[in-house]
Amino acid sequence: MPSDDTYHLVGELRSGDYFLELHTAQGAVWEFDRSKDALKLLGQRVEVIGERIGFNDLRVHQIWRAGEPRPPRPRLSPIMRQAVIAIAMLVVIILLLRLI
Repeated sequence: MPSDDTYHLVGELRSGDYFLELHTAQGAVWEFDRSKDALKLLGQRVEVIGERIGFNDLRVHQIWRAGEPRPPRPRLSPIMRQAVIAIAMLVVIILLLRLI
């Protein structure tokens, strides 16, 4: 059930067995991957902007404490950050192979 819809959700952030869970006032439970930013907010009421990627799965773009102003958007999108990390890893591997 992947979708390109962007959601702005508010709820309590809890830790699930495998994922973080956002429990909304309407009774919905959304799951998403753990991140350093999200782990700092466990047990608190948060706002989340994310993209639906499954039945109740989100790819989170931003998360912050509810009632506070939305933080500025990151300069690099998550895909661009992953690309930069992948390129850096390739460079390290190439350098290591040259040492052998």
